[in-house]
Amino acid sequence: MKATSKLIILVFSSMSLLITGCGDDNNGATGWNNNSSPSASDYGDESEPTPSADRGYMYYVAHHDDDQAKMGILRVNLNTANRSLLLEDSEMHSPTPSFDQSRVAFLKSGRINYLALATDSTWESEISMTFTSIVYLNDTLLVGESESMIYMVDENSGATIMLESGYDPTMFARDTVVYLRQSSSQDYDVIMRGIDGGSSRRLALIHNNDRPRWVSVEPSLQRFVYVLQGALGKTLYSSQVGSVTTNQISTTPHAKAHIYGPDQILYSGPDGRFYRSNYDGSILTPFWPAVDPG
Repeated sequence: MKATSKLIILVFSSMSLLITGCGDDNNGATGWNNNSSPSASDYGDESEPTPSADRGYMYYVAHHDDDQAKMGILRVNLNTANRSLLLEDSEMHSPTPSFDQSRVAFLKSGRINYLALATDSTWESEISMTFTSIVYLNDTLLVGESESMIYMVDENSGATIMLESGYDPTMFARDTVVYLRQSSSQDYDVIMRGIDGGSSRRLALIHNNDRPRWVSVEPSLQRFVYVLQGALGKTLYSSQVGSVTTNQISTTPHAKAHIYGPDQILYSGPDGRFYRSNYDGSILTPFWPAVDPG
């Protein structure tokens, strides 16, 4: 379904990011309700997906079906759709894996926490700042949003460096972040910035009455997706670089969606489970294994 929006795309240079697949999870799970990972099937309302650097996995949070106060950090294999429960707790959000996937950083009551996957141990960062979202950009550096400002966080030194105003940072490539910045009442800049000391540059200008959230840019920089958050709810859109036409994909209960492969978008559907879509929204399927477990 097509919808026209006042969207002005600025020309920007191409970059590339290697996309590779991963094998099955180490726990040997073969499906959503597999007995080797029974706890994962107890968690629904899947939200806040963040991809691994190789786009082989997506890390996310979910609520327990029988106890909404209980939350889990989970990981889904993007090749097989197998879910694995990594951590159970409460008030967790914004999970993000390090590039080597040895640990997951997440927020608990706004404070940065860590989960070491090899030992299942957790600890709280010594950084006292609180954040609304964080994302790894390599194995030691995080980018986070705090009070509509973008910060770089060095977990080795404990230093935080303010970059500029903005919100909803997402990983584009190693050491490169994409985020949004409001420039007027109806104008929102899509910003790309390397954290190696380079300056930021505007990739696109979104002109809309509703607030855009969580831009995810295709590695080839040809297309991107985002959610418009209005008074009546949230709607997922995609657009092609240089076009003023957008594709309305679906309504969604959550704002965050991600491009994870060629013509493949992962988002949380109206029932709170992950769905996948192509760019024009003509194919919407539940993100389950090939055989629906029922």
